[in-house]
Amino acid sequence: MAQALDHRQRAILGAIVERYVATGEPVSSAWTSENIDLGVCSATVRNEMAELERIGCLDHPHTSAGRVPTDRGYRLYVESMISGAETEDEPGLLADLSCQREVEPALEATCRALARLTRYLSLAQPPNWAHEKLTHLQLSRLDAHRVLAVLLTESGRVHHALLEFSRLPSAGQLRALAMVINRQLGGRALAEIATARLEQAVRDLWPQRSFTEKALKVIAASLPPAADSPLVVEGESHLLEAQEFQEAMVARQVFGLIEERSYLSSLMAHHRPGLSVTIGDEAEHPAMRHCALMSATFQAPGGTTGCLGILGPKRMRYRPVMSALLIAARHLGAALAGR
Repeated sequence: MAQALDHRQRAILGAIVERYVATGEPVSSAWTSENIDLGVCSATVRNEMAELERIGCLDHPHTSAGRVPTDRGYRLYVESMISGAETEDEPGLLADLSCQREVEPALEATCRALARLTRYLSLAQPPNWAHEKLTHLQLSRLDAHRVLAVLLTESGRVHHALLEFSRLPSAGQLRALAMVINRQLGGRALAEIATARLEQAVRDLWPQRSFTEKALKVIAASLPPAADSPLVVEGESHLLEAQEFQEAMVARQVFGLIEERSYLSSLMAHHRPGLSVTIGDEAEHPAMRHCALMSATFQAPGGTTGCLGILGPKRMRYRPVMSALLIAARHLGAALAGR
């Protein structure tokens, strides 16, 4: 997409985007001519800006002589940066990640640091439980009706569940059940556990139908919910610092969007691996017309993938946000892997 512009047009568009991001004011051709060394006269710069407007990259917000970027202009600007994105470590960001090993605390610490650093809303979509691999399942009978299930996955997640039944297998039978599960299904994705193979393993252990049915219910209740883990969100108050969100109606729309966690999760899930961004009307959501969402994926142990995101105004500081997301994703993956 960025290849649709030649070198001069990309330089002019980039300068206008960065100037507009910095000031919030339309950018004039006079400023552009004075501040970009293209080796051409001011008339040529004006002509190029007119061409960028004609193809939908720039717009006149009102009768001012200045231009502002459109969604397409932001898109071309961001795409030109993604392939050559550079990072420079931020000590304040890394300090919050250095001691975290479990997924949830690490994501919360990362989101807090990103929100503080970027002054925008930060998001984190944990890896899907269903894709994680079972490391160990422990079943402990508390009394005649309750059992404590503790499930550990390869990424370091721990799932606790207190299960209640009218009648349970004995403590010895539960230990034997956990031993069979760990031996036969350890290292498999959680989504693969609810299979005929599991049922056969339980029937081999307990041929009696009543015990088998109870054991299968215990296992089913021990597994985490099939739905994705909840989205981690930090820094809502930072959005009020953005000039664009100080208008009451726009603020209501944007904060209503933040409450739609399932929508934001699905939007991040559709982002491509690595760096990705959704700008304005690309999202086809009324509130997103004011916003941009940039994300970066990270690797968790066991081959699962999560996603970090920054939600801010379209007039976002794209370059430092991109750098911060890349740093956070890299070091989050390393922290979870214990490196």
